Amino acid sequence: MIPLVVRLAALALVLSACPAETPFISFGRSDAPRAHVNDQPVFLIGDSLLAGASDIGELSTKLADDGWIPEVDAVVGRSTLSAIEVVSARIEVPKDVVVVLGTNPSATLGNFPDEIRQLIDLLGERGAKRILWIPPRHSDPAVYAERAGALFATVDRRLHVPDWGAVIDQLPELIGDDGLHLSGAGYERLATFIADELLALKTS
Repeated sequence: MIPLVVRLAALALVLSACPAETPFISFGRSDAPRAHVNDQPVFLIGDSLLAGASDIGELSTKLADDGWIPEVDAVVGRSTLSAIEVVSARIEVPKDVVVVLGTNPSATLGNFPDEIRQLIDLLGERGAKRILWIPPRHSDPAVYAERAGALFATVDRRLHVPDWGAVIDQLPELIGDDGLHLSGAGYERLATFIADELLALKTS
């Protein structure tokens, strides 16, 4: 496990592309009653976007408020292929898993469809019943269109792919100058989005 200070230092480098003048937009929870999952474990694996949602967007706190016991494994620059290696080394995973991958090492389609299926199968073999995969998104929708399309085409009873791109389209100010990494408000929004989608999936 990479120490938090190292993760934050690496994350600070990728966040340097984000506009400093981006206003902070609050995406706090509604006061309306929410469902509660009663101490259910959830495993989250991803790249710098998950690291930002976790360290800046306080994702673990949001999940804990809903009753989850989160385990977050987020590494800046992680590819789907390297995530396959991580999952292969595990004996088991919880029934609920969140994946935030697909931006590395590039936006080209390559072997990404095969890697999607391989990762899903590995997670399933280790106990995953519900997999929430946040698709890659760029301020230019064409950049990750093939990779996002491959994810949507793979959706089945186990894999769920929510439309994170629709949020970005409505709130483009959440993305930094590099078109991929988010502002502080963007990471808070991503954290809330993940928590809401996961809760909806669990209680549906």
